[in-house]
Amino acid sequence: MKRLLTILALLALAAGPALAQNIGGSTVTVSPSEDNNGTSTLCFTVTNASTDFEWLTDVIITLPACMTILNTPPASAAPAPGSADFNSGATVSFGGYGTNIAHWSGDDEFGYGFLLGENAGVFCVTVSINCACDNSYPIGWTLLGDTFGAPPHTATGSLSFLVLCSTPAASSSWGDVKSLY
Repeated sequence: MKRLLTILALLALAAGPALAQNIGGSTVTVSPSEDNNGTSTLCFTVTNASTDFEWLTDVIITLPACMTILNTPPASAAPAPGSADFNSGATVSFGGYGTNIAHWSGDDEFGYGFLLGENAGVFCVTVSINCACDNSYPIGWTLLGDTFGAPPHTATGSLSFLVLCSTPAASSSWGDVKSLY
């Protein structure tokens, strides 16, 4: 009996990590594009690295203070081409218009988030830029999981980002915002 209990205890210890849900290793990248009206659209590719089915419930992007999120066109969240698994039962809402902090959040009736592990989604905002901050700034990001299973349920990081403001010219090919690669 003692041997059986020892074997069961060892199996339980080995099975625990295999069932633990976490979002460790998740990442965010940014792709800017220049709009003709003096604003820029920033699209963030969010990759949920969970290999054990934890969903993301929140994507929070903190832009430099000299950027303001515009409400036209509205912020968007869409699957990355060919890779995303969005929870169709989850309602995703956006907060952050008129600020420099973009926040997508949502879950379904069971508390599961909107972006499944091992998938990516694209989240876009249109911003105006105050050219007084013509320099390099970090963009901070925080991803929150649905808190099922074991931690970590939070992933954070920052992106180096260069804000370039210039007077548009017909021969210029520079955008208002360029990412540092």
